[in-house]
Amino acid sequence: MRNNSRVKLVLGNGFDLFCGLKTKYIDFFKSEKRKYDEIKKWRNFFIGKEGNLDVYIKRSSFNWEKLWEQLPNESECNIWDIYFALEIGENDYKWCDIEAEMLKTFINHEKKFNWDTVFSIVCNRNYDDELDHEILMAAYIIHKAPLILTWADFYVFLLQELNKFEKNFGEYVRNEYETNYEDKVLPNAKKIIDFFENKGLGKIVSTETFNYTDNNIKSESNGISIFDTIHHINGNYNNPIFGIDSSKIKVESPIVFFTKVARRMQGLTQINNDSFLTFGFDFDTLIIFGHSLNEHDYSYFFPIFDYLDMTNITKNTALVFAYYIYDEEKRNIILLDLTSRIIRIIDAYESYAGVKKAHRLIDSLTAQGRIILKEIPNS
Repeated sequence: MRNNSRVKLVLGNGFDLFCGLKTKYIDFFKSEKRKYDEIKKWRNFFIGKEGNLDVYIKRSSFNWEKLWEQLPNESECNIWDIYFALEIGENDYKWCDIEAEMLKTFINHEKKFNWDTVFSIVCNRNYDDELDHEILMAAYIIHKAPLILTWADFYVFLLQELNKFEKNFGEYVRNEYETNYEDKVLPNAKKIIDFFENKGLGKIVSTETFNYTDNNIKSESNGISIFDTIHHINGNYNNPIFGIDSSKIKVESPIVFFTKVARRMQGLTQINNDSFLTFGFDFDTLIIFGHSLNEHDYSYFFPIFDYLDMTNITKNTALVFAYYIYDEEKRNIILLDLTSRIIRIIDAYESYAGVKKAHRLIDSLTAQGRIILKEIPNS
C-alpha cells in the first residue's frame, strides 16, 4: 500500500479506448476515406490513361498545372493527406503510426518514398521513371508554393501543411469526444479515477496525457477535478502536435524542426506555458495507464525516471503500470505484451543511466516492489 504517496498519472491512448472513444489513427483515417479515395482517383486518372506519369509528362503539351487541376476538392487537401492516401495501402491503415511514417519520409531511404526526391522535382522539374507519387506531390507543391527554391522554403511548406493535417485530426478528435462525453467518457473516466483513489496508490497531484481529448472529470469522493492540473504533452484537440523522435536526428539538421521536442516548444506559443511544467508538483509514484511504452516516447519517460531516482536502491519511489483486459480470451497475450514492454523500457533506461551492476535494473526494482502492475476492472 502506498497511501501516503504523491502520484503523477500519465495517460496514453488506452485511456481514450477504455472511455469508449475511437481516437486511434485508423479511426481518423476511416473518417478521411472520401477525401483519400478522391486523391487515389486523381492518381488513377493519369496512370490508368498512360500506364505511368512519365509518358504523360513527356508530351509536348504538358503543363504542371494540369496535374493538380484534376484533383477534386483540392482546397480540402494538404501534402500529408496526399502522402497517406497514396503511400499507405488501405489495409495498412490499421498499423499506421503517423509519427513513425513521418520519420520514414525524412531519414529511412530504404523506403522508396522520401522528400529529397520531391524537392528535386519541385526545383528542377527533373525526375526518374516510375516516380508517380513523388511527381503528383511535386505538382501539388508547385501549384501551392511556386516560389520554393531552397530546402528552408521546402521544410517551411511541409511544416505549414503539417499544421493543416493536425488541425483536421484535432477536429475529428473534438467531435468524437463531444459526441460521446456524457454516455461514454464521463462514466468510464470516473471509474478509472475512483479505482486509483480507492486502491491505496496515493494521492494524484498531477496528470499528464498523450491524448488530445480535453478531460474535465471530477472525483466521486470530493467532487474536485483531478484534471485541474492536466498537461497535454502533445497538445489538445485545439492544437494537436505530431513530431518525430529527436534521437534519430542530428541537431544541425533542419529536420529537427519536425521533432517532438521542437514541435512542443512551438506549441508553447499557443498553449498556456504553465501546462508544460512537467515537474510542477512533487511526486514519488508514477502511474502509467494506456500507453504503449514505445521507444519514440522514451525521451519523455527517462527524465521522470531520473526524477524518481529509480537506480537508487535506498529510495521508495515506484512505477505503477495500470492495464485492463479488453478481451478475456487474450488475457495471457495482453499480460505478456505489457511485461515485455516494461522490460524493454527499463533495460533501455538502464543503458541511458549508465548503470553498471551485477544484476539488471529490472530485477532489482521488481525485488524491491518498486515496479507494480495493477489491473483495472473492465466492467
